[in-house]
Amino acid sequence: MICLYLKYYVLFFALGEKIKQEEVMIVSIIQKILLAVTIIGGINWLLIGVFNFNLVYFITMENDIASRIIYSIVGICSIVNIALLFLHNRHHMEEF
Repeated sequence: MICLYLKYYVLFFALGEKIKQEEVMIVSIIQKILLAVTIIGGINWLLIGVFNFNLVYFITMENDIASRIIYSIVGICSIVNIALLFLHNRHHMEEF
């Protein structure tokens, strides 16, 4: 799903190709999900820093494998959001 998302962003922003309205809606929904996961990860770090409470360990009952999977998903979402931030900014800079 993330590959589909990146494909449409590359087509639209990097190559300037037109994409359908339905595809734009799907990409927008995926971007919101990725951003929500990244924000939840940031809130987890806030809880660790302020209250010494790790929400991921609490949810996974300190299962190391499940915790690593969740941290990996949050990290991947963060990297995709960073990439999209630069693609989006590049597109806006080319308009000027």
